[in-house]
Amino acid sequence: MSISSGLKTTLLTLTWFPVLYSFTNHVYQPYQIEGSSMSPTFNPKLDTTSNDIVLVQKFNLKSINSLNRGDIIMFRSPNNPEKILTKRILGIQGDIINAKSPPYPKSQTKIPRNHVWVEGDNSFHSIDSNNFGPISQGLVIGKVIYILWPLNRFGHDITGTSSGNSGSIGGEGGIGNSRVINNESINGSISSEVMKIKPRELSVKQIDEY
Repeated sequence: MSISSGLKTTLLTLTWFPVLYSFTNHVYQPYQIEGSSMSPTFNPKLDTTSNDIVLVQKFNLKSINSLNRGDIIMFRSPNNPEKILTKRILGIQGDIINAKSPPYPKSQTKIPRNHVWVEGDNSFHSIDSNNFGPISQGLVIGKVIYILWPLNRFGHDITGTSSGNSGSIGGEGGIGNSRVINNESINGSISSEVMKIKPRELSVKQIDEY
């Protein structure tokens, strides 16, 4: 008894779902960004309803030197693991940070091993390490590598150091600014709510962290 061509196509399509699931959960995955905590790097035009969609790398996040100053990462909030935040790394382990005090209880803090200090590019509308302190690398779920949408911003520089981007690492001065006053390593080196885009969904939601 022969199988109809339509049924064959359906079965073949179904066999690809595990591959797609593994790819988006462990390799690369698109996310939509909402809110203003990372403006102007993401969502520079706050008066529109269009939000940036970015590509996130989900592998090689725990190895030595996998995260560096200037990287934009997504991570689980240390205050609420159900919430995923998007911020930029200002300092890595061993760095001494001049925190914004208040809200941070100390004017300076040294980042412990396997931790990073993160802040939003739009510091006036961001809840970040100045509120909850350095975060563990174990909370990191991905690193933003490209802007995919809108098309006129595809591949736009997200380092925060381009002349056309008024955003900067830590909200002031760019990489190596006076907020980071020491680059001493421990033992030599370091080892916005978003939801995953499902196959039939165009976008996902991020709750802005004010």
